[in-house]
Amino acid sequence: MTIRLLTLLFLVYIFNLSYGNLNTGEHVTGKTIHVSKIKKSWKDARDYCSKNGYNLATIKSKKEQYEILIIITKWTMAQHIWVGGYKNLNGDHLIWINDGKPIPKERTQTTFSNWASGKPNSNKKDEMCMELDFSKAKDSHGEWNVNDCAKEHIFVCEKRSG
Repeated sequence: MTIRLLTLLFLVYIFNLSYGNLNTGEHVTGKTIHVSKIKKSWKDARDYCSKNGYNLATIKSKKEQYEILIIITKWTMAQHIWVGGYKNLNGDHLIWINDGKPIPKERTQTTFSNWASGKPNSNKKDEMCMELDFSKAKDSHGEWNVNDCAKEHIFVCEKRSG
């Protein structure tokens, strides 16, 4: 009995070392989502997700937006949360980290976006990385925004199925 208990405690310890800074994975349509417990810059968050076999989260539909917002509000009250969009090297458009596809600036019948009012039209050179904005002062509820990549925020990792 003691050996079993020690083995179980050891396995829990090893699991926490691997995923100790990520909340338990949540399974949603076509992917598993982990919300971080720690703050990192966008680039460090990208590297952290990658090191653990994930990507920063992408949001390709209204359903994915809804699912990720439910999970985020379950795990954190943070006001700014990194996701996997960034401006290309020219800074003229945003792309998703996992497939390099452009992020639409406007929602249409065939594309989804959820930009905050007036975004992503930022001319600030340091605002290159995409976040979900939950700022209470702006009455934001997960609208998309671009921010300075060096700022440290909570982040969301994902692993898409198949």
